[in-house]
Amino acid sequence: MERILMRSPSITRCLALLLLVPCVASAQSTTLRHKLTPGDRLVYHEVFDKEGSSSEITFHSRWVFSSQLVVLDSAREQSLIGVQRNRQSADLIAYTDHGKDTLALQKAGFAQRVADRPVHFADANVFSSTGLALLPIQVLREANSKLLYRIGEVIVLPTAPVQVGSEWDAGSLRLTLERFEPVGDESCAVISDTGTRADTHLSFTFCPSGHLASLDFEGHYQEFESAIHEKVSLRLQGVTHNETPASWLSNRDTQLGILTAYLSSVSPLPDASVMDDILRNGYPDAQALALAAYYQHSQSPTKAVLESLKQSTDPEVRRIANEFTVAPARLGAQPCELPAVRRAPEKTGTTLRSMKAPGFANTPYILHVPIEYRGDQPFPLLIYLSGGSGLALDAGQSIRNALKHSGYLLLFPNAAGDHWWQPESTEMVAALLLEVLRTYNVDTNRVYLTGFSNGGTGTIEYATRWPDRFAAIASLMGAGLSSPSGTPLPLENLSNVPTLFLHGDKDPIIPSAASYTTYEALRGTKPRVTPEIHILKGRAHDITLNNDDDYTLPFLMRFTRDPFPQAVTAKFLDPRFPRQYWIEVVEGEKGKSEVVARILDGNLIDIDTKHVKKLRVLLRPELFKSLGPVRIRLNGNEQAPIDLKHDCELFHRSADASADPFLAYTDKVMLDVTH
Repeated sequence: MERILMRSPSITRCLALLLLVPCVASAQSTTLRHKLTPGDRLVYHEVFDKEGSSSEITFHSRWVFSSQLVVLDSAREQSLIGVQRNRQSADLIAYTDHGKDTLALQKAGFAQRVADRPVHFADANVFSSTGLALLPIQVLREANSKLLYRIGEVIVLPTAPVQVGSEWDAGSLRLTLERFEPVGDESCAVISDTGTRADTHLSFTFCPSGHLASLDFEGHYQEFESAIHEKVSLRLQGVTHNETPASWLSNRDTQLGILTAYLSSVSPLPDASVMDDILRNGYPDAQALALAAYYQHSQSPTKAVLESLKQSTDPEVRRIANEFTVAPARLGAQPCELPAVRRAPEKTGTTLRSMKAPGFANTPYILHVPIEYRGDQPFPLLIYLSGGSGLALDAGQSIRNALKHSGYLLLFPNAAGDHWWQPESTEMVAALLLEVLRTYNVDTNRVYLTGFSNGGTGTIEYATRWPDRFAAIASLMGAGLSSPSGTPLPLENLSNVPTLFLHGDKDPIIPSAASYTTYEALRGTKPRVTPEIHILKGRAHDITLNNDDDYTLPFLMRFTRDPFPQAVTAKFLDPRFPRQYWIEVVEGEKGKSEVVARILDGNLIDIDTKHVKKLRVLLRPELFKSLGPVRIRLNGNEQAPIDLKHDCELFHRSADASADPFLAYTDKVMLDVTH
């Protein structure tokens, strides 16, 4: 042996340094790939630290989780993985207020906030062998964070072979393979960013066995007046093979993860005895997911189990249990048959998406999809505008507890630091709404709009521009008529839109008088539904769907849009949006065009205008109570009677343009206005 060592000095060096470096030549290339097969379970230890500091307050919290990854299915170098992160602890480590240690005073409030959050977080996705998530990524994670959603136990790897010193781009970071080092009996690649970004840093170790061994990530960002520093670490604790979904379903630590994976899977569900045991004896979150898994697979649990769950005290369980026996929703008949549209199922949960609309391609938004959404039935849609700088992630995190119980599609546009009333934000939201209506199965007669602070102000702004889109709206702590946009808001446009105002009487940022003044002015226009206002006692600038004393959603749910109102009062403050209901201004004076239109007995349309030169009236049979010719009286001058056309080609074009068959029309009349 001694002679062999002497003749092979390179081997001698490798043995001498075995605990420090692998016996791999630095120029040797290696291909890094995830190797995840059905039955694999990986366990990670996760630590999340969040620190914040402002001129007044500093804090430091630490959250510890045990993460369980289970591989349900694998094919064509793609793996369907369920993940469940189970909170082990959450601690407030430090807190100072104006330099004074107030940790003891803050601990109770922190503990209550922790108790209000679920102990178990579940998600699922399909990953390529290079770690690319093939479904939209979940953005609401186990802890509130603006960075955590970027990090997971399945990391994105370089697509080409790499060697020590190789560099490649990974999103906004540039990474390099620094070295190889031993992990157990493997020689694993240590990869880190090259420091191209000062606010974000990543380092991880990946092993040839196809697993992430460890990861460290940190980043900085500004949140209102606080500078936030977040760190997350992951450490692989164990890997087991050849386990079964039945074993995962019987384990509380993996149960939600595997059930969530079944929502995105075509694999057969486990034996009914396993599923029904969860439905009979499981926690409500597991019961809801098990019901949704049945529903997504077009199956049903036993009648006895289902009947019992219809009486559950958990609103989500109760809602989904009733889906199995409720007759499919039937939208109103249309004057022309529309081509059948098959909308595919979507990943459920609250995920990051990107717009495709021209001019706004790749603009991010967040969409919450209820776990029972299959694409075959229309769902109500709630648009939620964030406060502050208009960030979608802020909005989602502020109402995360309300999401699961709504049963709505929830859309969070992203203003990215702009105010909602600014022109680009307004155009973006208009384009996003059209895109969502075309992509998802939405009940267009149940589209609602709400928002808080900046978003509450934007709610009134948008509703006066597009009142024909919304069944009802709610402004939470908005500025109303005191909008910083400086645009005089035509509240008359809300005559057919039920409106709710919520405000705190101690709001130091937007006084409650802003909502009250707007409420009184709107009530003075005598809208079809009297507006509501609630000034909440002792409340500051902090009202969201999570803590609105249960006013907003019950109010919105009371209403369904009437797309064919017999009276329309419209002031067109924004020439980019010239239509309201069945009236469209083709040519008018910018920001001043006004139309008051009524459909009277005898099919008489009576129209009065101001600052309008050309007007288009959009007609369809549902507008009229009787058959026969249609008469139009414009500014007191009656036109010759016309017979209503039934142009299905026009109907199809207008339905496509508006992404809403109830706003489509079968005839149109152009009017030159003379005063």
